[in-house]
Amino acid sequence: PAAAFLDVLIGTANRRPMPASAVDLDSLQEWSEYCETIYQGEPLYLFDHVVDYNTTIYQLLNSIASAGRATLSWRDGKIGVIIDRNQTVPAQMFTPRNSWNMSSQRMYLETPHALRIAFVDPAIGYGESQRMVYADGYDENTATVFEDLKLFGVTRATQAWRDGRYMLAQGLLRREEFTIEVDI
Repeated sequence: PAAAFLDVLIGTANRRPMPASAVDLDSLQEWSEYCETIYQGEPLYLFDHVVDYNTTIYQLLNSIASAGRATLSWRDGKIGVIIDRNQTVPAQMFTPRNSWNMSSQRMYLETPHALRIAFVDPAIGYGESQRMVYADGYDENTATVFEDLKLFGVTRATQAWRDGRYMLAQGLLRREEFTIEVDI
């Protein structure tokens, strides 16, 4: 995903490429190494997608970033990514001294028993394939609540399964949204 992201910014995928000086190359290098980490014999995240439709650079960059479990970011005036993974060092702390009007909202949603993950499968001529991902405690005999999820840029069943498990975990563990106001 990092190579595709960079190509959209400064390479042939952009009619008006940006200068490399406007890109946070360090964050893309870190992201590339993260995506290439070997997990069960293959890289964690690969990106494989043909853009044959109209889109904006911003939308495409967000889609590519999400395929590699990252988020588009602007840091020090440069475009880069923030990787969604455990962080050991905080980037910034918000306290009553530097923020105000804090609120939170907890969402109580019905958790699906399984996700039907759609992805493009090269094994069947780049047609759409499905992978079922069951929540803990459910299987093909006990699941009754299903949700459909189509993945962008994913062409491996193992990555589709991992992304599905990640989405189920997010549904359980990221139910609260915090909002604060801060100075510039």
